[in-house]
Amino acid sequence: MNKDERRGIYGNLVSDEDDMLGHIAYSIYKKQKIEFIRSKANENGGNPPTNQQLKDFQEIARSDSQLDLYRTKAVNLVQIFLEAVLHEDMEKQRKDFLKQYTPPTFWSGVLQSLLASLIFVILGIALFYGAGGWARLGSLLIELSKI
Repeated sequence: MNKDERRGIYGNLVSDEDDMLGHIAYSIYKKQKIEFIRSKANENGGNPPTNQQLKDFQEIARSDSQLDLYRTKAVNLVQIFLEAVLHEDMEKQRKDFLKQYTPPTFWSGVLQSLLASLIFVILGIALFYGAGGWARLGSLLIELSKI
C-alpha cells in the first residue's frame, strides 16, 4: 500500500483545514459514493454493495483522473456560486441606485426655466441701468439718426 492509499480520498483532496476547494471536492466524492451505494443496493434487491464492489469504487475514486475531476467540479461550483453572488450584489446596487435617483418632473423643469428667465431679465435690467439707462439710450439713438 503506497502513501496515497494510506492517506485516503480525504487526504488526497484536502490539503489542510482551510482548503475550501478540497472540502468541496471531498463532498462531491461523498455524494458520488452515496449514489454508488444506492445504485448497487437497487441492483442487489436492497442489499448493500459487496466489499469487493466498494473496493473497486474506491480504487477508481482514488485514480488521478478521478481526483482531478473532483477538484475541477469543486472549482466549477465555486465559480458558479461567486458569479451568482456577484450578480446578486450588482443587481442590489443597481436597484439601490435607482431608488436614490429620481428624474426631474415636468413641473420642476418648467420652474427651472421660469427662474432662469427671471434671472436673465433682472441681469438685463441691471446692465441697462448700469450703462446709463433711458437717457443714455436716447442720446445714442439721436447720434445714430444723425449719421
